[in-house]
Amino acid sequence: MTCSGSASEAGPRPVPIALVAAEVAIVAVDLANEQLRTPELLATLDDVEQSVAARFVRPGDRCRYEAAHVGLRVVLAACERTGMAAVTIVRTACRRCGAPHGKPVLLDRPDVGFSLARAGTLALVAVAAGPVGVDLEPVDGRPPPNLVRSICTPGEVGALEAAGAPSANVLRMWTRKEALLKATGEGLTRDPRTVEVGRGGATTVDGFRVTDVDVGVAGYVAAASWAGSAPRRLQLGAVVVDGGQPSWVIDG
Repeated sequence: MTCSGSASEAGPRPVPIALVAAEVAIVAVDLANEQLRTPELLATLDDVEQSVAARFVRPGDRCRYEAAHVGLRVVLAACERTGMAAVTIVRTACRRCGAPHGKPVLLDRPDVGFSLARAGTLALVAVAAGPVGVDLEPVDGRPPPNLVRSICTPGEVGALEAAGAPSANVLRMWTRKEALLKATGEGLTRDPRTVEVGRGGATTVDGFRVTDVDVGVAGYVAAASWAGSAPRRLQLGAVVVDGGQPSWVIDG
């Protein structure tokens, strides 16, 4: 099945797949695609996004951030059946300090859960009915030498060290923890060393399902998490631009 959604101002096509309770949409965004950074598309970013983009010192970092957030708006606009500029993202209160920089949510659609992750030249947008989290990491280099002990429970440390702690295994575990903590809304206000997620496959932690995601792009590991213990079908897709018009297409 192929399902697509247009994010045009004129008339977006609905993307019901993203809101089906038994499914999670995982949409890839090519951050090297300059067509995602036209003046018209960049103008759809809100004041917060534009302010963050302006603070990047390196132009490449700023460009990748902008492309990722344009891609996020393409997906959310299709889900909301509105224009990209009409998508209103707000942040909940931080669990640690109470300031408004917690989990991002849609102002008018609290039923739509979404999450954004970016690494290298790739970003992933996850959309689902209810809370959802996604994370990815490149595996083209070794993780920091202290990463295992800074993110893993004692049991996980032992298992990884017994396996030789290959780079991909460490980073896969990190993506699983990041995805879970994004889904719960805790983020890194919770010490990842208190969360046991397993080294692979699907599992349930604190009422949230965690699973690996094969994004079909060499050199990356990724994971997703959502509320509830029930498995969901992952629908993978990508943001595309045709004639200056961005949309997203899912193949399943």
